[in-house]
Amino acid sequence: MFKYKYRKYWIICVLSILAILTTIAFHFYESRWIDFRKAEKHFADGRYSQAIEFYVKAMKKDLAPKFYITQLLFAAKITNTYEPIVETYKKCIEKDPDNAEMIEGFADFYVYFKEFDDAEKVLKLYLADHPDDYYIRLELARVYSWNDNYEKSILEYRKVLSNDIHDIRLDEYRVKLEFTKVLTYAEKYDQAIDLYKQLIFEKSRDWEVYIELANVYLALKDYHNVFETLNKVPYQELDESSQIYLADLYAYYKHYDIAQEIYENYLEKHLYSTNVYRKYSNMRIWSNDEEISLEILDRIKYFYPRDDEVLDDLGKDYIFARKFDEAIRVYKHLIQRTKKVDPSYLIELGDIYLTLDEKKMAIEYFQKAYDLDPLDDELKRKLALTLAWGGMQDRALPLLEDLFEENEKDQSVGIELIRVYALEKNEEKAIKVLAKLQKRFPKSPYVLMEVAAQQARLGHALAAREVYQNLLSSVEYNENIYINYADIMRLWGNYYEAEKIYRKALEQNPNKSEIKFKLAWLLVNMKRYEEAEQIYKTFTFQKKNLDKAYYRLAKEKLLQRDLEQALYYANKSFVINPSDKNILLFSEVLAKNNKNDQALILLDEIEIKRYRELTYLQKGKIYLSENKELAIN
Repeated sequence: MFKYKYRKYWIICVLSILAILTTIAFHFYESRWIDFRKAEKHFADGRYSQAIEFYVKAMKKDLAPKFYITQLLFAAKITNTYEPIVETYKKCIEKDPDNAEMIEGFADFYVYFKEFDDAEKVLKLYLADHPDDYYIRLELARVYSWNDNYEKSILEYRKVLSNDIHDIRLDEYRVKLEFTKVLTYAEKYDQAIDLYKQLIFEKSRDWEVYIELANVYLALKDYHNVFETLNKVPYQELDESSQIYLADLYAYYKHYDIAQEIYENYLEKHLYSTNVYRKYSNMRIWSNDEEISLEILDRIKYFYPRDDEVLDDLGKDYIFARKFDEAIRVYKHLIQRTKKVDPSYLIELGDIYLTLDEKKMAIEYFQKAYDLDPLDDELKRKLALTLAWGGMQDRALPLLEDLFEENEKDQSVGIELIRVYALEKNEEKAIKVLAKLQKRFPKSPYVLMEVAAQQARLGHALAAREVYQNLLSSVEYNENIYINYADIMRLWGNYYEAEKIYRKALEQNPNKSEIKFKLAWLLVNMKRYEEAEQIYKTFTFQKKNLDKAYYRLAKEKLLQRDLEQALYYANKSFVINPSDKNILLFSEVLAKNNKNDQALILLDEIEIKRYRELTYLQKGKIYLSENKELAIN
């Protein structure tokens, strides 16, 4: 009886434990799906920072990466989130090392952040176990070419093309065409020519290939083969400017009838083209004069197809290959020849200049596109953000206000709006926008950084410091948080701590120009002028960020009271980029060198609203040295 009595208790205990364990397991299993659903909702609403947070939580609870990896990488690019995603990648690879789609996604993520070496490592690690996955091998070939490592890129392309391609994801003809362009970028023209000829043999009416081959010959100034190649192309397949170049070649090689036909067709549409008319009417004379003929042929730069879509695709290929100068050339030509400009061409140019960190040019093209299509909200957003990043707050402000009023979920727009209000010294409006962002994104590190920045502006140093320390302890290494914290500590005068953080950030990213400039200016604040100058001169030696480097050198020389050197560097900065900021510094240095008339002329050119107060102050100082009454006015 005793035996059976305790057996009953044991059964109850075991069943209870099993019930508890099942409940815990179910809760754990179910909670990852709850996190995933929360992430998906945030993603759909455009709250990308919060989406990342919940995707990472779901990942830590062993949710399969296939459910969220695409969305996670997209959100990371939008929010410029790097470090947490790298950690996620390592964990995802452990769980699913054979997932080609995931490998491709992470490689693309690294490429987006220009971390080409890391992209190579990801792809090579996968290919070590899957050497016959030619789709991923093609991705590796592309990454090598984007990183200007053409020899390795060519080797990988050859591996892809060495066997018959059976992967339905690959089009062998397009891979060959892509490879041929890489050979051209690497200036291996003989190999490129052979492969173009092979492509022509496979598709004899793909005029794009003929035109590209002609351009290779043109780069070699082999006019005979340019002519022989284009002679097989119906001249109507070329755009008008290229048709005239072709007519010049026909005239040079004494095919006067075809040359005359092309010239006359062009002149029917362009009656007042005196240059073309002169070549047409005198072609039998100049084509027999070798010196004049070669001079005319030397003016031929590129041949372009007539079809806008084909040329647009060529421009995208150049962007894809990170050949931005070539892409700019193509899109400028497209815009020039099109009667009704497609805003998408202007946007492509703006995006290229933004990638090159040439914000002034990016703004110019985004503005032109926006003038053509003011109802495009995505374009409006791009223009507003670029204006803010480019220091044109007075133009950015009304656009940012409209965008935030329409969509208070747009964290990036809200943050830039706060920064513009702060620069405009409108702290009340900045506080209101920040309060809305805090309510909607309470855990976003970017919003919390703005909270700290606001506390610092209001003089609440300890509160700002506490926000940053909480951020640093709660997230993985995040460059933006570190740099902003170092910036605030520099403003507080805690120079040595700021220096330590800047140097730590440079260890993580030794090529980041922005951090180098911040460290150099900190060294100037610490009166360690020689160390700062050494950093600035690395930029001038490498011919990178020249106007900024010369600007900072001029400021440093002013602090050292070396007026002659300050004038030298300020002038260089102004010549490279005559922006309002550079004008202001140059005029100040001119005045200190007793060149007041030149300084005043320059100050009259200041346009940006936020520099006007400084302009009046600078003028006042100059007038004060000459006429006290005028200075007071």
